[in-house]
Amino acid sequence: MPILSYPSSSTSETVKDVLAYATAAAGNKNDSNSNNSNNTKKKDEELLFVRKVVDGIRKEKNWRWNYPIHAINHVRVCAESSKEDCLSVANAGLERLYDTFLYDDNNGNNNNKKRITLKEALVFHRQQRRRYEEESNNNKSSSNSIYFGTG
Repeated sequence: MPILSYPSSSTSETVKDVLAYATAAAGNKNDSNSNNSNNTKKKDEELLFVRKVVDGIRKEKNWRWNYPIHAINHVRVCAESSKEDCLSVANAGLERLYDTFLYDDNNGNNNNKKRITLKEALVFHRQQRRRYEEESNNNKSSSNSIYFGTG
């Protein structure tokens, strides 16, 4: 039976990694349009806060009980960002999930273990679904042509 797994030994470590990676995307701002020193100072403060939040997430030892403050800080980072930066954060988090989680399809056979990323598994299953739909459509059209005497 196919299962979804994660590379580290705990879900807490995996969640910390994904959340830190996503939050860090808000700190990847490159605004060359802001020449004003006040804007530059504000951007530097925002970047410093983002780095502080990311470091806090990565260094947290007791994630199970202390994650709420990190989730709140992540939301603060997003709330103080532009729509584009929020989308960057969301996309970075999803990308990290797709690249981090692994899809195991070993069918109970430990000797023949196949491990691919969730992203690769989704692509594979989409291709399989398209092939199935194309075959179904081809079978319908050929049976219709015979039925209506056109084939």
